[in-house]
Amino acid sequence: MAPAGDAYCRVGWSRFFAFPDRGAILLDMALGDDLCSRFCAYYKPAKGEELACRGFSVVERMIKGGRKLPFEIQEGAIGADIAAGLELRLCRRCPFYREDCDFAAGAGAPPCGGYLFIGRLVGRGALLLDDLDEMD
Repeated sequence: MAPAGDAYCRVGWSRFFAFPDRGAILLDMALGDDLCSRFCAYYKPAKGEELACRGFSVVERMIKGGRKLPFEIQEGAIGADIAAGLELRLCRRCPFYREDCDFAAGAGAPPCGGYLFIGRLVGRGALLLDDLDEMD
């Protein structure tokens, strides 16, 4: 576990899962604590189902590539221009987008934690929407 006050994600041990319809998903358990438990309304650590959205995968790749991402960002509105960019660069490439995303379906559900976290980083200038294109 990261020391108290550590605002950056620690990349810890991982588990590998294969899903026939979604491909392989690598879930870093420490990142799940840092990202999902703080930002995602859908995160259920006790459920035993370790699935990862595209936002999670993008954040994981950035961290493993050496990028420092400040996880202390808790609040902040996501503007319409950023939301449109996230929908194109993040949501449409997510394995849950077509069938399993209530937010994308317009059901009035909140977005996933990856969407919120990345959107807030972009809104504060800590990340560019173009950075998401490099994560494929």
